[in-house]
Amino acid sequence: MERCDVAIVGAGIVGLAHASLLSDLGLKVVVFERNPRPLGASVRNFGLIATAVLPPGPFRDLGLRSRRAWLQLIQRQNAWCGTRGSVFLAQNEEEMQCLREFTALYARHGWDGRMLNAEEAKALSPNAKTESLKGGACGTENIVVDPLEVLMGLIDELKGNGVKFHFNTTVVGVDDGYVGADHVMVKAQTVLLCTGDDFQTLFPVEFASYNLTLVRLQMLKLCSREASFDLGPAISGALTAYRHRSFHELPSFPAFEQMVLAKFPEEIKHGVHALTSQDKNGDLVVGDSMEETAHDHVFTRDHLDRLILNYLGTLIDGSSLEIKERWVGSYPKATKDIVSFKELRPDIHAIQITGGLGLTLSFGVAQKFVETHWGPMQISKS
Repeated sequence: MERCDVAIVGAGIVGLAHASLLSDLGLKVVVFERNPRPLGASVRNFGLIATAVLPPGPFRDLGLRSRRAWLQLIQRQNAWCGTRGSVFLAQNEEEMQCLREFTALYARHGWDGRMLNAEEAKALSPNAKTESLKGGACGTENIVVDPLEVLMGLIDELKGNGVKFHFNTTVVGVDDGYVGADHVMVKAQTVLLCTGDDFQTLFPVEFASYNLTLVRLQMLKLCSREASFDLGPAISGALTAYRHRSFHELPSFPAFEQMVLAKFPEEIKHGVHALTSQDKNGDLVVGDSMEETAHDHVFTRDHLDRLILNYLGTLIDGSSLEIKERWVGSYPKATKDIVSFKELRPDIHAIQITGGLGLTLSFGVAQKFVETHWGPMQISKS
């Protein structure tokens, strides 16, 4: 039977971030993953480290710590990184007023954002629709990565640091430090459950008290018939702003909300928006829908894809774009806490990042947990 200091269940970005910091402390770490490689929400996403919309305070602080760790990881791996930031494109005065207030507020918390008039927005986003474009707001803080590339690179790095991985291995029980899977047993001093949207396999009764729901989303990858198609920064519009809690406290949000609800009732019903980033191959990652009725629909629905693409078509000229791939993702959503640390049993901890923010907050959350349990001065990548 193997013995280790820390056993981690889940090789998504949250589990890997913890494994990275703990292995730096010289601890013996073992990671279990039921799939042959990370296949969950950590790789089914925009690749966007989206710190710019985190509300000022503890979550933004965690996000900025995480962003620094991401940049260090990218540099170590010499991995691709899109650094042109992001832009909100506005099509009416209600959107512009919200963006003015958002930019003024976040500038006081270190965001490098600025307002754009219509000509500036068009220069930054060369394929933006100009008919109703009023302007926007942009900043360079958000970065884009290839999530699968960096996760696989991190796994190789961790293996080189002595972390042991058990892929294709489903953990079926954890008790008193014993982690049992279908063909292996490990005894660990500490066990971390970083299982993402799987909160029913292990400790389902305890997880039930979290009031977690499973959010199902549809996403698309688009390619252009024009090899030179340039999105510019990652783009979003009113529907994305509507989803971010950071906009809800702005003085002009009630008028903005009234406009959005009147103009996009079907999109709001299904949680549709059109956040779009461009990957290293020039393809566009677009999405998504967000439905909490995750178990009601087994298959993707063309209706939702059309809603996403139709809204995207109001932001940019998509006449040269074609669907290359479709996929379904899922992530947990909590009624209250975006980040939670729960000690389910002595030295058995469940670590959850909800709301689709795992990629953005991962390393900051891992640093917070490790500092709490092993001491802040021991972390070499803080």
